[in-house]
Amino acid sequence: MGIDDQERNEVSGQFVWIEKSYAGGEGYLGARGSSEVGEGALLGNPARGFAEVGAILSESPEFYRCTVTRAFEKVLGRVPLLQDQSGFNQIADSFYQHRDFDRMIRDLVKSRSYQREN
Repeated sequence: MGIDDQERNEVSGQFVWIEKSYAGGEGYLGARGSSEVGEGALLGNPARGFAEVGAILSESPEFYRCTVTRAFEKVLGRVPLLQDQSGFNQIADSFYQHRDFDRMIRDLVKSRSYQREN
């Protein structure tokens, strides 16, 4: 994979990764970017650039619940069930409060849900 300098110049400073496709022709695989900062919204909050997106995520309970859900699925090999809700909520609240991933994994392994499975 390499950068085609001619293509970069044609799109005014943006970069384009080029790679041969499986069919043998050239196609764009990768990303295009520029120095312009994007604007939009995330979780109902206006955001401009990656720094503001990160700040919104770091304060969002939804982000922490999602992270705990994904970790639960990886550690227990299944999605959280209704019977897991009480312990799951405690782990998610603790993760949001302490923001300690290792602690969250330990809490999952010590949970009643994990102990029932193993």
